[in-house]
Amino acid sequence: VVRQYLAIVEKTNTKDWTKSKVMAPELNYEFKDKSQLIGAVLHSGNLSNLQKLLVGRGWGTIDENGELDRSRWDQFMNRAQRDGLITKSDMDYVQAVWDLNESLKPAAQQAHKKMYGYYFNEITADEVQTQFGTYRGGYMPAVADKLMAQDAMIRAEKESLEKENNSFMFPTTGRGFTKSRVEQYSAPLSLEIGMVPAHIDKVLRFIEIEPTVKSLGRIVTDKGFRKTLDAFDPTAGGEMLMPWLQRSASQKVNLPSGTGWGWQGADKFFTAMRSRAGLQAMTLNFTNTFQQFTGITIAAIKVKPCRSP
Repeated sequence: VVRQYLAIVEKTNTKDWTKSKVMAPELNYEFKDKSQLIGAVLHSGNLSNLQKLLVGRGWGTIDENGELDRSRWDQFMNRAQRDGLITKSDMDYVQAVWDLNESLKPAAQQAHKKMYGYYFNEITADEVQTQFGTYRGGYMPAVADKLMAQDAMIRAEKESLEKENNSFMFPTTGRGFTKSRVEQYSAPLSLEIGMVPAHIDKVLRFIEIEPTVKSLGRIVTDKGFRKTLDAFDPTAGGEMLMPWLQRSASQKVNLPSGTGWGWQGADKFFTAMRSRAGLQAMTLNFTNTFQQFTGITIAAIKVKPCRSP
């Protein structure tokens, strides 16, 4: 799947995506670069995403009839396409990402059904009209920009989630993207293009890892199993098996010490210390260097030499 996404990127002219800022006077906004603009366009593939994007960023409003006023966004998009800010290559990239996300849904649905007994609700794509033709539309996770979302918005979202038993994203490794959205809640959405591979990673971990992690979790937390395990080693369950499962689910070698700024600072400090200690041990380590040469002869016994074409 990662190779598929890389193929999409390679087909796209991305040379000017990070060169300069993009002015959008229709929206009274300045994109830091074109990649951020493309990140915004990725949210236009369905009405749910588009509404959250426009209302959350102040680029649109909901009228008294509950309809989305998207006139400023449409004016900007028309000018951007007319002036070449957004090209056919850009829109082809956006649709290809939507299609890739769509291709992951069946496996994600099967994994969700296996674990929870039902299928998650899906967001319906809406066509996007452009000067280059009509695009099918699609889905992107509606992730709030952590740097812009205010504490009051976060608290309001939390209260809404507790009442509705839903989440802000469309469906642990993380299953937020499988959950129903709270359509009434809007916060500034993230426009970072890096959320595309990040979302792919989350979905793949949910599909490939989550079912096994959940199954093993039932064993590790089973009272009978833990009683037997504790008789052998009382620390094995809580200090070895559970952290192992957590690291397997998150695909991280090290788990954070805590969620506060102090813990994060401590993690960064000790990570830097480990890195520097390793560099110091390896720098000008001639003994280690010469040991690598001896490994070539041993490897040659097991591995056939590679011949250049």
